[in-house]
Amino acid sequence: MEHQSEMLQEVVVQIPPVTIKKDTIEFNAGSFTTKPNAVVEDLIKKLPGMQVDKSGTITAQGETVTRVLVDGKRFFADDPTLATKNLPPDVVNKIQVFDDLSDQSKFTGFDDGNRVKTINIITKKDKRKGYFGKVMAGVGTAGTYHNSVNIHRFEGEQQISVLGQANDVNKQKFTFQDLLGGGGRGQRKGGRGSSSAGNGTTTTWSGGLNFRDQFGKKTQFYGSYFYNNQHVSHDQVSSQQNLLSRDSSTFSNQDQSSVRNNENHRFNLNVEQQIDSNNSLVFRPNISLQSTNSSSKTNVYTGGKLSTPIYSKASNSGQENSGQSGQYNLLFRHKFGKQFRTISADLNFSSSSNNGDGTNFSVNTYPAYVDTINQHILSASNGTSFSPTISYTETVGKNKILEFNYSHSYNKNNSDRYIYNYDGTKGYDRFDSIYSNAFQNTYSSNRLSVNYRIQNAKYNFNVRSGIQSGKVNSINFIKKYDLSQQYINLTPTVNFQYNFSKTQNLRFNYSGRTSQPGITQLQPIVQPLIL
Repeated sequence: MEHQSEMLQEVVVQIPPVTIKKDTIEFNAGSFTTKPNAVVEDLIKKLPGMQVDKSGTITAQGETVTRVLVDGKRFFADDPTLATKNLPPDVVNKIQVFDDLSDQSKFTGFDDGNRVKTINIITKKDKRKGYFGKVMAGVGTAGTYHNSVNIHRFEGEQQISVLGQANDVNKQKFTFQDLLGGGGRGQRKGGRGSSSAGNGTTTTWSGGLNFRDQFGKKTQFYGSYFYNNQHVSHDQVSSQQNLLSRDSSTFSNQDQSSVRNNENHRFNLNVEQQIDSNNSLVFRPNISLQSTNSSSKTNVYTGGKLSTPIYSKASNSGQENSGQSGQYNLLFRHKFGKQFRTISADLNFSSSSNNGDGTNFSVNTYPAYVDTINQHILSASNGTSFSPTISYTETVGKNKILEFNYSHSYNKNNSDRYIYNYDGTKGYDRFDSIYSNAFQNTYSSNRLSVNYRIQNAKYNFNVRSGIQSGKVNSINFIKKYDLSQQYINLTPTVNFQYNFSKTQNLRFNYSGRTSQPGITQLQPIVQPLIL
């Protein structure tokens, strides 16, 4: 026998840049090129259907992305920019976009409507072992600086990330989470203004540590700490002239300056314990501590014909705030011997507090009179909430599941604001009852629902019918009234998905629920504004 050979034509293996798998859109990172020293955010900007604004907020298919995972696990809790602004694109294999379900929905198989638009960054297998990162240092001719460091160590299930940045050029690689709101506040008799602390020159010092590992086969641990300090200074000068009819023209000059300093600590923890094959426990505490201090000055002058004074204002305000916020989630899940027979208990508790001390001084000059505002503002607010949920599922036929769900919610909030006007030599001892208020709001509800689901290869159908009773109690300690109201609401939910193929599907969702207003919306006073 004689040997023969035949040269085959060239074989090219092509990987599609975009793949749709049921409700997940998957992008192949290698199909999109980025510049050297880019970050994952630059890669996401090139993906079809994805947008990233100047603050780093990601929008996918018209919805805001609020969670970014790395290899299916949380990265620095739920701050999406910490992953997208610090990880390099050359370690990314794929990027998945989907609507993530709650932990309880994943366990029971029922969609409770609590979906979170999520991005999952899947790293390359060869990058999951070893170190990678970037260190950058820069100094400008005007004395500006921009320094940052991010170092990552991936070793199987273990991930360690260290991030840091220091700059005064308005750069930040995290989502700014303001727990306390605006700065100095105060208003009386038309004293007006706005805070510009959010604009201007920002100096940022921040850093954090993220750690994830699996201990044994049953315990997954994740924790992170993040610190940031922002100093924002803003100066603005403007001139305006209105050319009206003869002898009616006016001109106005205005200069504003403000300074705000914000310091924040965030602690996040996630522990998932697989007790045995039928029982599991998840515990997630998140704690934030914050302090702010701010001050602002404003001068306005408006004149008319021959520089005739029409109106002028000189104001100065300041505020100091400190507060804390904590959210704690505990989820227990149990599977019975029968398929789809489960029971789970989800407990959520949160608390927050905020204390403020501020001053507000303003002189408003008109042709006929002068109005002076001199106030001392004391504010305090705190709130607690508790919401347990119990779910039981049972199979009622082939590919048919029934769920019984009960949830209770209790929210109590207090908001006190006391404003004292300056009274000559006696100091701030004249109580302003118009813009002061002590308010308490309590809301409790009970909801019982029944959920029925049919699932097979071609379609999934889920329908829920529930009834919710709620009670609101509002007490105004200054105005001396007590108001109670009760509500009965229906909470229908319908989810339907039909799969035409592996890459094409039709989905329909309908959800009805109630949402109660916050205490600041119910508090019957005009919210003061910064002068």
